[in-house]
Amino acid sequence: MRRTKIVATMGPATLDGAVLVELIRAGMSVARLNFSHGTREAHQRQFELLRAASAETGQTVAVLADLQGPKIRVGQFEGGALTLRDGDRVTIRPSKEIGHDGVIPTTYERFCDDVKPGDTVLLADGEMELRAEETTDAGTVCVVVHGGELTNHKGINLPGVDVSEPALTEKDREDLAFALDLGVDFVALSFVRRPQDLLDIKRAIHDLGAVMPVIAKIEKPEAIDCLDSILRIADVVMIARGDLGVEMPLERVPILQKRIILQAHRRSVPVITATQMLQSMVESPRPTRAEASDVANAIYDGTDAVMLSAETAVGAFPVQTVRTMDRIVRTAERALLLTTPFQDGLTHSVSVHANTIAHAACQAAHDLNARGLVVFSRSGATARLISMYRSRQPVIGVTPHDCGCRRMALYWGVNPLLVEEFDKGEEMVPLTEQAARLIPGCTPGDTVVVTSGGSMPEGSVTDSLRIQTVQAWGPAPTADDPPVGPQATSPIAIDEIACIACGGCVMACQRRVLEIAGGVARVVEGREPWCVRLGDCEGVCPTGAITVRRPS
Repeated sequence: MRRTKIVATMGPATLDGAVLVELIRAGMSVARLNFSHGTREAHQRQFELLRAASAETGQTVAVLADLQGPKIRVGQFEGGALTLRDGDRVTIRPSKEIGHDGVIPTTYERFCDDVKPGDTVLLADGEMELRAEETTDAGTVCVVVHGGELTNHKGINLPGVDVSEPALTEKDREDLAFALDLGVDFVALSFVRRPQDLLDIKRAIHDLGAVMPVIAKIEKPEAIDCLDSILRIADVVMIARGDLGVEMPLERVPILQKRIILQAHRRSVPVITATQMLQSMVESPRPTRAEASDVANAIYDGTDAVMLSAETAVGAFPVQTVRTMDRIVRTAERALLLTTPFQDGLTHSVSVHANTIAHAACQAAHDLNARGLVVFSRSGATARLISMYRSRQPVIGVTPHDCGCRRMALYWGVNPLLVEEFDKGEEMVPLTEQAARLIPGCTPGDTVVVTSGGSMPEGSVTDSLRIQTVQAWGPAPTADDPPVGPQATSPIAIDEIACIACGGCVMACQRRVLEIAGGVARVVEGREPWCVRLGDCEGVCPTGAITVRRPS
């Protein structure tokens, strides 16, 4: 059971229902709609396809709307590109004109007001560097320090410049209203600089009559300077390493990544680590060794989720990329979970009540060696707190609300389960039994730790913890049974000819249904050959000898 979640960016490569089904089965937890690109019609079509694919697979997938923010870009050029040579003088000005030799149009109306003589202007993610010399009626005159080929719509970064454009632009406000109408589960605000930026978007969401978790994208030096204040307001943070590594010295990015994750977890705020994690897979079916190490180190740092951008949006191998990410994450987690106990006393939640219960639940599961935790949480907030303690036991988040279920898809180690509405304590016993079936290796007689909010009225505070012994739950499922919970129960198939008896599947199987016997992997005698999750065994098999036949 993979703990760290995978966020995949949607784009032209994913505007296909069959591809989305495969992405979900490969391990995608959250789909990102990037409002910096694409039309609203395309985003709506993508959203509809996502919901249909989620229903088809029976797996919960959250949708994240990523607003563009005050991203500064160049315009268009004659022939689609402009060659900049070291020492050239060029004029940058707000304009919709077609750029040509000596003139670079920009989409940012206040460019000439914000940029002063001596300021650095970086183009195309820092590939080219200019230095501002003077501002005239024609625009801001710059000298090329490091040249290159500048193509249409590339980004402009202004390190050290106090950009006057607000973090929530007029375009963002329109896109926000559209995204809320669609029914997305998270909204990300780009280029957050100060806590007020988050208050502004939360006010805008409130004015639109909605309640929505906000993801603060950390990609500006100003955000680092007031990080703790931002963490008090943000629901989630994203380490946007692309612009962060342009705005600040890139050698600081790995250190900042560790610092942001640590500080965020102290505030019970989940973290998404993003940008160029498997960038080479845009064109290659295999990542570089450095990229694999980058993903694994993000897991060791404690990130809650890892994100793919161009790799899935426009890449040639979107499904293969998610599968590769899934394998790297699972392997890193196995090493991490073997050496790291649950994190006692790490979080500092604004809700002392809920935080105390979350800590006690994880402590009880640890002390009792329970099979897992079952968390009844309408909004997913308690499940988020429990995820911060990094319990080694699986966590099943139970909720009667679609939105709460999907939001839990982002939280580390939490597997969401949507159930019918309930409000009585005794109704939670059979629901706990239902949730326990999703815990790998859980059988009748095992112990699970359960948290809830008493009778669970709307808006209740989690204040109940109990230890429950799983009762008999009837015969094992058959191939004709419908999916249970967020994922289907699936039969295991083993190709004995292809099997090399390496034992990887035996070590990976948390239900302990596999063994090496007679020189091949086999199902233990007397155990049902069923997988209740995504198939850890399948992910580690080097020859493809073992497969989990997921329902179509």
